[in-house]
Amino acid sequence: MPFFTDRKEKKLQSKNKTTLSYVVIVVLFFVLFVQVYSELPPSAYKSMQDNAPEQSIFKVSTVKIDTVEQKGDNVFTRFEEKITVTCKIVKVLKTASKLKKNTKIQLGYSRYIHDPNSTFVGPSAIPILEIGTSYTGYFRSLANGTYLPTAGSHSFIEEIKPTSKKQKKLIK
Repeated sequence: MPFFTDRKEKKLQSKNKTTLSYVVIVVLFFVLFVQVYSELPPSAYKSMQDNAPEQSIFKVSTVKIDTVEQKGDNVFTRFEEKITVTCKIVKVLKTASKLKKNTKIQLGYSRYIHDPNSTFVGPSAIPILEIGTSYTGYFRSLANGTYLPTAGSHSFIEEIKPTSKKQKKLIK
């Protein structure tokens, strides 16, 4: 009887080793070959907003979008949208570059659009701003006079538009 039990144990051990090998291979595959990016927590975006050297309310005048396709390595294809926004400062909340009210500035940023069939996950893209809309913006000045968003997808917050006299009183 001991011989039979030893054979069973060896077979069971062999099966466990095989299963463990498969698990290790799968884990290694994900660690080495699958890129996973996740959304940041709200506290991270809040921190980026608070630390932005430039904070102001602005109104969008023009938006220009240039799209460039970037081929991936057989895993995914993505498109880069290079966005240039011209806007007028309505109110300065904080400035390191001496921004003033009624100054026209240019915001420049890129956003990546991934193939909807891919399994890519990650932080939300910076939104495309709408002409004629006012936003609170969090950005920094570059040497060439262009401004760059500093809080990712939370760099631009659309201003609330009151629709009644009661709402106008609450906002003021």
